[in-house]
Amino acid sequence: MSTTITKPMAHNAPAGAPANGARIDARTWIAVLAGMLGAFMAVLDIQITNSSLRDILGTLSATLEEGSWISTAYLCAEIVVIPMIPCCSNCAPACRSRRRSTCARPRRARP
Repeated sequence: MSTTITKPMAHNAPAGAPANGARIDARTWIAVLAGMLGAFMAVLDIQITNSSLRDILGTLSATLEEGSWISTAYLCAEIVVIPMIPCCSNCAPACRSRRRSTCARPRRARP
């Protein structure tokens, strides 16, 4: 009888994937779902803006060429503001009462 030795097949898992049999914890799933919800809300916001553009143009008595700048300016502002959200949330007054903010200025003692 001949014996054959078989080598285990290489597991081509992507980088960062859990080892075979490992589970992904709930915190990771919550982060993924929150990111997906944020992306969905951004796309929904853009679609609402584009669909209501005719009403905005009618209210402002603007032509279609002038109105395209409204949509472009709105999208540019959204792109600038989204990355600033973490810093702005640290500077919010409601956050100061719970923890010391990284953006907050220290208070001076009154004389």
